[in-house]
Amino acid sequence: MRINSPIYLLGVLAALFAAVFVAGQLPYMFLYVLLLCTLLPLFGLYRSLKRLEGEVVVASRNVEAGRPVDVTFTVTNSTRGRFPYLALTNDAAMFSQKSVLLSLGPEESREIRTQVTPSRRGTYDLSSVAVSTGDPFGLFRISRPLAHGGTLKVYPRLLHLTNEVLPAYRRPGNHRTPAAAHDDPSEQERLRLWRSGDRVRNIHWRQTARQGQVVVRNMERAADTELAILIDMDKKAYRADRDHRLEDLAVELVASLAYNRLRDNHPVRVFVDPQGSGWIKATRFSDYESILDALIDLAPTQEETVYSSLHRHSYSLPAGTSINVASPALSLADADFLLSLKKRGFPVTLFHLRVDPPDNATEKLLGRMRTSGVNVHVLYPTERAQGHVDNL
Repeated sequence: MRINSPIYLLGVLAALFAAVFVAGQLPYMFLYVLLLCTLLPLFGLYRSLKRLEGEVVVASRNVEAGRPVDVTFTVTNSTRGRFPYLALTNDAAMFSQKSVLLSLGPEESREIRTQVTPSRRGTYDLSSVAVSTGDPFGLFRISRPLAHGGTLKVYPRLLHLTNEVLPAYRRPGNHRTPAAAHDDPSEQERLRLWRSGDRVRNIHWRQTARQGQVVVRNMERAADTELAILIDMDKKAYRADRDHRLEDLAVELVASLAYNRLRDNHPVRVFVDPQGSGWIKATRFSDYESILDALIDLAPTQEETVYSSLHRHSYSLPAGTSINVASPALSLADADFLLSLKKRGFPVTLFHLRVDPPDNATEKLLGRMRTSGVNVHVLYPTERAQGHVDNL
């Protein structure tokens, strides 16, 4: 229970001091009357509020950051009394409307529908919504949680990556002309959903009718090499990161790379936890959720750089594994290490995350890596805000 008005508290305290320091029974009588007039309405409101029933219904428990989701709050008055004043309040940052006022009659139920748009990834507790009431003068107010609404998982948004950024699935000698007259059945791998540019002849009609969406035969060769994606969560690398802009860009990039890889049924491994098992291995699209669950609450709290983690785990990677690194940090030693991986036969791609354009020293370092065969892409948070990365 919360008493909002300090004037109300001061009045009660003044009456108490008057009853203590003034002799006679009359002041005590006024004190008792005042306490009864205060406590009885409070006790009645408290009992009635406890008998209110609430429910929180969410259209989807899993949503991508930046996408709206419908939420319905239901409040039911199971008592015979009337609530002329009720307020639904919440402290969750994703709710744009912080309070809703309503009144409830005896045994009446009301629904409040709203739409929330979570701006950041994370796990949100919907139990933060509370229902409150008070006296008509606003001197005091009592509140309680509306219902156990559970949690809402907000996954990182997916970026639109160009073909230049996406890892290649074929070796240089295995390229096939897109306009070839015939597909090679020996390269048929699995079924997948229709994409722009697919041929009508490759439609699998039986699976299309069964699934209710266009399914085609995948006539492409599976990836010859594995893809390993590493994200830097060293806290020193994000010291100047305001509003988690670089942090969210790194997570969204890794999620987008993994999504595009698994969408075509190509295996991928993502490194997120140097203290634990390290790698999350995914071989089919249904494994993508496990990657999202690992990324949803990921924060830069680690004491080790991504380059140190990669140095320890690179010896366990299969030969020829394509390595993608997302990091805002880059030193001369880090660049030399990536070049050494390139010399050992690992295709290396560096996604260098920055708020400002690189200085001359960093630009020379990036140019040296490009000359030595390392793919380098510089990404800025402004691209994340637009939801795509297409000017690399």
